[in-house]
Amino acid sequence: MFLRLLNIRRLQTWRVIKEIGIFRFVFLLALLGLLLGFCFQLFQRNQYLSFIAGAACVLLIHSLRKDKRFIRITVRNPQWIFFSEYFTYLLPLLVIIALSAGWLYLAGSIVLIFLIIPLANIPRKTKVSITFTKFLSSYNFEWIAGFRRFPFIIPLYLLSLAMAFLPYVSLIGVWLMLSAFASFYEENESLSMLVVKEYDAAKFLQWKINTQLKSYALFIAPVVLLYGIINYETWYITIAFTIVNLCCFVTIILTKYATYRPGKNVPANAVSMLIIVISNIIFPLALFTIILGITEYTQAKQQLNYYLDDFRS
Repeated sequence: MFLRLLNIRRLQTWRVIKEIGIFRFVFLLALLGLLLGFCFQLFQRNQYLSFIAGAACVLLIHSLRKDKRFIRITVRNPQWIFFSEYFTYLLPLLVIIALSAGWLYLAGSIVLIFLIIPLANIPRKTKVSITFTKFLSSYNFEWIAGFRRFPFIIPLYLLSLAMAFLPYVSLIGVWLMLSAFASFYEENESLSMLVVKEYDAAKFLQWKINTQLKSYALFIAPVVLLYGIINYETWYITIAFTIVNLCCFVTIILTKYATYRPGKNVPANAVSMLIIVISNIIFPLALFTIILGITEYTQAKQQLNYYLDDFRS
């Protein structure tokens, strides 16, 4: 059974590569190489971040996957299946940890990956996430569905606040939350929800970006402000990170509507959103996010004009 599951993963990986195209795949590999280089330098200066990076990646991957129930039903020892898959996925990161932080941190990261899997089995709906969604507007349906699907965001948020005294930890927490928020915008709403405001394409995008950006800025503000106050000596990094983070969030929204299909999920968008999220911690790639945001805005207006043409003034 174990070999069969590994073969299924191999076939799924190949199918995804064919869907996104070889050029995008090579570009994505190069981007991940830059990310690993960034991690290498970061772990050399702050070795404890290697533990946080490994644990955060496992929590994120485990929370986003949709076949956990199937594996628990069909496999005798599902925890070993999860561990072997995550160990394979994170092998490049583990090599970087060994080279930068040392073998002791590598061993600790591997043990942490294995131990954190049972803790990652958070129910899809929790009282905390349901309570939080009651404060959201009905127009903010992406967040309502997203927080109920990924309740780990609330514990991650609280952890980011509590760890503000450590260099970069809170910023990494905000970055991981941005990764989760990107998944909120992978699936398009129905046409009836799109036209409910009766706006044309330009006005709709303006309204959507304003409302979503305000909500997101208010959400991350306590973490960023607390971290910035405690780590005031690196204020320029905090400001630059926050500006790029907000630009990434806006570009994620525009990417969704640039390929809008009523009620459909566009798999290729997941690749674009991954690149956008990575650009938040590799500052030279911020230019990519800005350029992509401009082009995606133009495409989003053209795409939405087809559905919102009746509301042009």
